[in-house]
Amino acid sequence: MISVVGYENQNNVIYYVVQFENTVLQKRFSQFEELHQSLLPYFPLPNLPPKQYVTVLIGKSIEQLEKRQKALDIYIKELYKNPRIVKSYQFQSFLGLAQSIQMIYEFEGLSQPIKDFSINFDMGLMLVLGSEKKSVPSIFNKVNQNSQALGTLECWLQKEEVFKKEWTHSFTKQTTCFHHLENTVVVGFIDGTLTLFLLNQQNEIASFKEYNQHSSKVLAVHLINGCLCSVSESEFKVFSMNKNIFLVNQTLKDLQGMLISDEKAYVYDLVGAIFVYELQNQKMSLLLKFDTQLENIKGIAKCNYKLYCVNQNGVILILETETYTVLQKGKGKVQSKEISHSESRQMIYVGNKDGSVTAYDSSDFSSLCKLFVMYLVIINAHINSVSKIRNFENENLLLTGGEDRYIRVSHSYISKAWRLPNVLIGDAAKQSSLKQI
Repeated sequence: MISVVGYENQNNVIYYVVQFENTVLQKRFSQFEELHQSLLPYFPLPNLPPKQYVTVLIGKSIEQLEKRQKALDIYIKELYKNPRIVKSYQFQSFLGLAQSIQMIYEFEGLSQPIKDFSINFDMGLMLVLGSEKKSVPSIFNKVNQNSQALGTLECWLQKEEVFKKEWTHSFTKQTTCFHHLENTVVVGFIDGTLTLFLLNQQNEIASFKEYNQHSSKVLAVHLINGCLCSVSESEFKVFSMNKNIFLVNQTLKDLQGMLISDEKAYVYDLVGAIFVYELQNQKMSLLLKFDTQLENIKGIAKCNYKLYCVNQNGVILILETETYTVLQKGKGKVQSKEISHSESRQMIYVGNKDGSVTAYDSSDFSSLCKLFVMYLVIINAHINSVSKIRNFENENLLLTGGEDRYIRVSHSYISKAWRLPNVLIGDAAKQSSLKQI
């Protein structure tokens, strides 16, 4: 239970005493106001006692102070009746109990701003795609100071319980996306081309082949069933590498990206339409098109029978993938870039342009299209834009890549203590070899 049990005058500053379970807090009235304003966009709230109860300190009567204290007590108890408010980051911060996700490790020494990355803990292999936004003087090029590398593909291998950079392959044009499947890597470029790499058993590049797939920037690429799936701003294509033919060659408009999951391709455009293609057994066909009414989608993720979308204004949609109806809608931070979901932890993770990752509780939705709770956790992951989020359920890890040339590893105590996997730390004696944050 929570109560405002009294007030104290400290050097002519009034503090109201808040008792929550076994904790006693001192809060100024302005802090109640900040709490109210932070919750107001997301919840129906009781009235906050008006400022005219107390105007200036001089001449303030005991009767006025007691009246405000009782009004604040009623106010805070009304808030406490709503479990969604109690779980919110805003209310938890007011009580000094806000959860935090702890950074535990970072990969440093990456050559360029990170565009994408993949990691296989069983193989001890991480591949990182880097891309410069524009040509830079060679003195700043960490790969080769005599070249003008606008893109890089780096291979990191696990050695003695930590990952170390094994090799870097540089490109003279900007990279935009990539996908890694077993011993095959495909990279997309700003000029619409693709390059397919085959890796040997030592994870070195054995051979490569180029494809002139698109006439404009490649937005996303994926390997599935012996096919190259790729999307540009105006085309969605599926190319059979075995038959050397296009199974899908669809001209569309203002495309933004693509997600492939459960042998289906979800191709989305600028105005919020999503085209769903069947990719099973090389039977490639358009299943349906539906309108999310969510413009400028920046990222989508799929988990079980739900599709999670976020646009650049921070609006999050959760859709059911059998009828493609909207289940929930909410508003987070603006300028969102990426989205991921953890089924076991019931958390939605959104990467933002300011370098932060916001985490939302997806377990307590109570009604259709109800605006859900504001973020539970903010991770200050990077100093500038988050480019990729990878959630690893089995390892209980969240990895983020950023334009600051770092990949950071996080674990959380949101619902239970997360553990570090043995692939990163073998035993306590080896922990000192990792860079702790």
